[in-house]
Parts: sequence; structure tokens; C-alpha cells
Amino acid sequence: MAYTKRLAMHVLVLVIMLSAPVVAHEEQAPDVTGNWSVMFDGPQGMVRMETMFAQDDEEITGTVSGPMGSGVELAGKIEGNTIAFAFQIDMAQTSIRMSFTGEVSKDEESGRMTIAGTMDGQMMDSDTVSFSRPFRAQRQEG
Repeated sequence: MAYTKRLAMHVLVLVIMLSAPVVAHEEQAPDVTGNWSVMFDGPQGMVRMETMFAQDDEEITGTVSGPMGSGVELAGKIEGNTIAFAFQIDMAQTSIRMSFTGEVSKDEESGRMTIAGTMDGQMMDSDTVSFSRPFRAQRQEG
């Protein structure tokens, strides 16, 4: 009887040890490293931007290229399947910050993006520079 109890205890410990990496892996954030095409409906129509993400654990860095320029640095974070990243574009006395928050899977992202602008340090009230819209993104092959 004592042998059976000890054997059962060892089997239980072995099962727990073997299942722990599987549980930890399921909660790990997806790797977004690579090139993504991000699209949203802007004030003048559909906007498409190309992003390049590099990921170090939960931290995201990279660049974005689109209608407002290329090589603009972005920074963000990924926790579980939630992604958030932002970048800022400065032109003359105008500064525009674009923030993206959403859900990510292996090859797709979707969520909400917000654009907020300032001119000479003051928030702009125009609908064309301060708005929030849905976005979607697709990982690019290659």
C-alpha cells in the first residue's frame, strides 16, 4: 500500500512537471517580429502603412512607413494577445501621435487606432487630426 501511494505521488509530480511547459507556452505572447501591412479608414479614405516589428519578450520596437514618411520609429508592448504600439511624427509646428491597441494572432491584428495632433503645443480640435478608427493588420510574407 505504501509503495502504491509513493508511486501515485511520483506519477502526479511527473504529470505536473511535464504539463507546466505546455501551460506556460500557451500564455506566451505571439511573436510579431517581421513586416506587417496596417490599414485603417482615414478622413480622406483608406490609409495603408508598412510596419517592421522587432520583439524582445514583451517589448516591441520598429519602424513605420506610409503617407506621412518612412523610417519613423515606433515602440510598444505585447502582453498575451494584446498589442499596443505608437509613433509620433513632427512636422514644422505640428506633431501627430498615432496609437494602436488591439488583439494579435499569428498573422493578423485588429483593434482601434487613435490619431491626436498638436500645433504649437496646443491640441487641435479638427476632425481631420484627432480621431479614432478601427484598424486591421496582416503579416507580410518574406
